Amino acid sequence: MCGIAGIISQNPRPDLATDMRIMTAGLFHRGPDQGYVGNRANYRYHFGVRRLKIIDLSGSDQPLSTPDGSLTLVFNGEIYNHPEIRALLEPKGISFSTQGDGEVILYLYQQFGLKFVDYLRGMFAIALWDNRKNILILARDRLGEKPLYIHEGKDIFAFSSEIRALYKASFISDEIDWSAVNSYFHSNYIPEPLTPLKDIRKFPAAHIMEIDLDTGRRKLHRYWSMLDSELDLSSDPEQLKSQAESLINKKVHDSVQYCLRSDQPMAIALSGGMDSSAVATIAAQHNKDITAISVGFKQDKEERKTKDEREEAADLAAYLGLKFHPVEVSEEDLEIGFENV
Repeated sequence: MCGIAGIISQNPRPDLATDMRIMTAGLFHRGPDQGYVGNRANYRYHFGVRRLKIIDLSGSDQPLSTPDGSLTLVFNGEIYNHPEIRALLEPKGISFSTQGDGEVILYLYQQFGLKFVDYLRGMFAIALWDNRKNILILARDRLGEKPLYIHEGKDIFAFSSEIRALYKASFISDEIDWSAVNSYFHSNYIPEPLTPLKDIRKFPAAHIMEIDLDTGRRKLHRYWSMLDSELDLSSDPEQLKSQAESLINKKVHDSVQYCLRSDQPMAIALSGGMDSSAVATIAAQHNKDITAISVGFKQDKEERKTKDEREEAADLAAYLGLKFHPVEVSEEDLEIGFENV
């Protein structure tokens, strides 16, 4: 799962190193491995990470830096097409020191600047420090699968994978944003960029931002839109329908294949419904060594007939030749879980 955090300040602030370690400690549940980097000469930038290793178990410790120290990266997520990106970059003379997916981000930026994000297929929240220009670059994946929260102060900019980690910083106010609370009670969710706190905002999906440490200038722009399409929209309706069916089929199959890349044992959440069943069916075509996990609530026999899909999930797993692991959750389990959050 992983978690990242960082602070940059236009003015020297030795106390920010303490804030950084407190924020990173607040992400302990997102990964057992931790790392920090900061400028101890003037205390103007600090970055931390908690990593859960999925790719390159013996390497790729974060923060990751280029050999000359000009670029430093912390990121949460997974870049599914990192082998293809390596194949693109190696002919350009780039030599990689890890087998992980994070290092490709550094060299994509080195080669293509802010266009690096166009090459990434995956889920990610990225923080990239350019030491030559004193610029922090933040980027979030196209659909906002990986969370990223920011604080934009007068001379301090901070970010984190979770609100509660960012909230631990000494410069964050606990003032409530009542417009966000109002949105929640009207819509059952809080829309971007709002959060319950005025001092913290959601970083928007499919966006990239540059923050200049020296001038304080911040530039945010969208790099992808749902309206972008590979379809020929000038085609007649029947051709367009055929194109759409072929494209969706290809994208779904490609996406499942990319997600099967892992140096850890693989599992799939199988509810018995149409969407997870389709994903499991495609996954089984490429890897039979996957465990299908299905979760249900503790119920009496009559309720299980209408409200529990574990039996359907078990039948499909058996048909696909996958190992099956059912999990039953009780009210007591939920109570204990909430207490440990």
